[in-house]
Amino acid sequence: MADAHNCLLRALNAIVLQGPHVHSSKSPSQYIPQDVKDFLFYIQSWLKSVDHHHHTEETVIFPGIEAMANEPGLLSGAESQHAEFHDGLADLLVYVTEKQARPEEYDWATVKAKIDAFAPALLRHLYEEIELVLSFRRLDSEGLQRCWDEGETAAKAAGKISFLVSPAKTCLGISIFVLHGIHPDLLSHSYSTSSFPAS
Repeated sequence: MADAHNCLLRALNAIVLQGPHVHSSKSPSQYIPQDVKDFLFYIQSWLKSVDHHHHTEETVIFPGIEAMANEPGLLSGAESQHAEFHDGLADLLVYVTEKQARPEEYDWATVKAKIDAFAPALLRHLYEEIELVLSFRRLDSEGLQRCWDEGETAAKAAGKISFLVSPAKTCLGISIFVLHGIHPDLLSHSYSTSSFPAS
C-alpha cells in the first residue's frame, strides 16, 4: 500500500512541479501544442490510476479485510475519505480530456486551481490510510495477504491498461510507469476504469 501511495504522490508532485513549465498558447513563442497534449495525457493517466486504485480497494480489498476480521465498517472511514476528493478528480479529468483535443485552450492556472481544490483531502487520505493499514498488525497476516492477493488479481483482471495508454502512446506510457517504479511487464496485465468516464 505504501508503494502504491508513494507512486501516486510522486506523480502528483511531478504534475505540480512541471506544470508551470508547460507553456500555453498565451506564450506563443514558447507554446508547443504536443507538449501540452503530452502533459494533459500524463495528468489523465494519473487521475485514472488513482481512481482504479481506490475502486479496487472499495470493491475487493476493503470488503475482504472486513469479512476476514469480522469487523463490518472497519474501513468505512477510508472509503468515506475517497468520496471527499472523488468529484475534484473527476472534474480535473473532464478538463484535461477536453483540452487534449483543444490544447490551445489549456491553462496551467486552471489545472492548478482544480488540483488545489482536492489535494488536501487526497494527501491526508494517502498518509492516514498507511497508518490504518499499520494498525492491522493485530489481524491475521495470512488472511491479510489473501485479501491483498485477491485485490491484485481483481485489478489485473478488470480490463486492459489501455485506459491509461493508447496504442499511439505506448512508449510514453511505459516511460511514465518506469519513471514511477511500475514495471513495464504490468502492461501485459488487464486493468479497466471504474467510475471515471472512458476517453
